[in-house]
Amino acid sequence: LLRGLARERLGAELADAMWRRLEASAVCLSALDRAACLVHGDLGGRNILVAPAEDGAWRVSGLIDWEAAFSGSALWDVGSLFRYSQRYSETFRQRFERGYRDAGGGLPEDWFRTARLADSTRLVEILDGEQELPTVFAECRELLEAVVAEGV
Repeated sequence: LLRGLARERLGAELADAMWRRLEASAVCLSALDRAACLVHGDLGGRNILVAPAEDGAWRVSGLIDWEAAFSGSALWDVGSLFRYSQRYSETFRQRFERGYRDAGGGLPEDWFRTARLADSTRLVEILDGEQELPTVFAECRELLEAVVAEGV
């Protein structure tokens, strides 16, 4: 964000604003390095399979497309899931949190903010790539503008 293609593609104002957000959260983001579990790497609706449950509700039946998997904090996947945060209501977020905790998952107090910031580093990485992807870059810019505007 301080130099290179990501800064060039974002513009100095947005790059600096994003840098300040990340720098202010450096301690909690660094803590993610201490976690080690299987992380899907691209968790989102298109990679989640669901099936009807006996009670008529839906349940997750599987995850597909594991080519981006790695070992790290589960918050990487949470951030990926909530990358398009405007798609999810507050009720959905609350139910997600409750279900995640009920299933034995651990979430820090500021889980949503931390997950979104972690995911924003992936967006910056995409913007810093050598290949020219104008449509992808425009979407990354919009998503990072939202992170900055929302005060995540």
